[in-house]
Amino acid sequence: TVKGQVVDAETGEPLIGAAVTIVGTTQGSVTNLDGMFTQKAASGSTLLIKYLGYKEFSKKTTDRKSVV
Repeated sequence: TVKGQVVDAETGEPLIGAAVTIVGTTQGSVTNLDGMFTQKAASGSTLLIKYLGYKEFSKKTTDRKSVV
């Protein structure tokens, strides 16, 4: 399980409702009011984060418990 927070890189404000999916699967979740998400994912999976008006961002998971 991966937990993390999606924030604006310039302001640090949480992005509410950002889509977080695992590349190559149909698994996904949406960030809450604090920009937080929890997603079941194996180590080495790639998370794809999408939010209207922002560039897509991908991040490979590691053995760490969170991705920021």
